[in-house]
Amino acid sequence: MLELLLLRQQRKDGGFKASATVHVKGNVVGERIFGSNRYLTSYEASKKGWQNSDYAVIASGVDYPDALCAGPLAKKYNAPILLSEQKSLTEGLKNELQRLKVKQVFIVGGEGALSKDTENQIKALGINIKRIGGANRYETSVLIAKQVGNSGKMVFATGLDYPDALSIAPIAANLSMPIVLVGKNNIDKVVKEYV
Repeated sequence: MLELLLLRQQRKDGGFKASATVHVKGNVVGERIFGSNRYLTSYEASKKGWQNSDYAVIASGVDYPDALCAGPLAKKYNAPILLSEQKSLTEGLKNELQRLKVKQVFIVGGEGALSKDTENQIKALGINIKRIGGANRYETSVLIAKQVGNSGKMVFATGLDYPDALSIAPIAANLSMPIVLVGKNNIDKVVKEYV
């Protein structure tokens, strides 16, 4: 039995302080899912979560924003998030797409994140592609949010660093809340127009 107690307290600066206590009774068995690099780790995670999938979400393995914003999209389509190198389709990614029997891929990010060559190599496998990519990470986050749909709620996270978005991504995905990126002291025009 696992029991979790989460306490949240508002701070004077408007933020929140949280602490958690976990009580475990009985044996807890963990399993490490890993590969020799971030790409192979994403494929191993996919193998643990999906025997097959009509959909897959592919994001850059070099930079984090697009992949973080893709969590709610992956949840909507019950799809794994697979990381890709920028310039070409790796054998590992190709094998995982074929193992899953994917019919539709969502590429998150523009051609600067994942090249047109990568897209064409995936198309050559007979897989339909929908690219969701804007001029920058902020616009891409809005385009992903539009694909996820409006649940009446959304998460705003900094587009300049990953920990905040990483921490909230599972909750956002579970509640079908898009993750929209904002700057530290400003909100991109495309985000303002979307909101």
